[in-house]
Amino acid sequence: MNIHKLYSFLFKAGGFREKRMALFSEIIQPTTDTKILDIGGTLGNWHYLDATPSITLLNLDTNHDRTDYPKHVTFHEGDALNLPFPNGHFDVSYSNSVIEHVHTWENQQRFAEEARRVGQRLWVQTPAYEFFLEPHFITPFIHWFPAKARQRLLRNFTVWGWIQRPTQADVNNLISEIRLLKRHEMETLFPDCEIFVEKWMGMPKSYVAYRT
Repeated sequence: MNIHKLYSFLFKAGGFREKRMALFSEIIQPTTDTKILDIGGTLGNWHYLDATPSITLLNLDTNHDRTDYPKHVTFHEGDALNLPFPNGHFDVSYSNSVIEHVHTWENQQRFAEEARRVGQRLWVQTPAYEFFLEPHFITPFIHWFPAKARQRLLRNFTVWGWIQRPTQADVNNLISEIRLLKRHEMETLFPDCEIFVEKWMGMPKSYVAYRT
């Protein structure tokens, strides 16, 4: 089984995505006239909405499969750190589990600035550093280890490593790519937003910065 399919299965089984999109609908209140920019996204989350807003999926992936897109969804190739849109161009800037993938704190600052700039309203979700289970590797506590320890452990001591059988270069690249965020960092990145804490058994599982 592909690691992404396994994660998707676990995510759906817990009902997290459905509940989160219901909260998105309640807070952001999108309609068919709403223009949404989904930064780094796919079609996955948008099946949960009753409304059909105009959605622009922005991604670096030029090989993105667009054959099954409905009429209200378009694809735009672009960089989240340098969004090719004017200020306030979209009613909503949206992102789900992307900001932790831009390598550095400086890039995360740039990501947040760009998302806030082009969207009149905002919804940015990311996994919580404080949660015991690292969602990309589906392994507890591994993200709390120093980078050098993770380099030695990821391939043979994580679910991701067992399924993907990555090379050491793959391991090093992913360690460099992923930087999970803490609550106070989300508050710093999004000073004009509310921070919603999604919890599981009392523990913070993910954070959502939203602006209405």
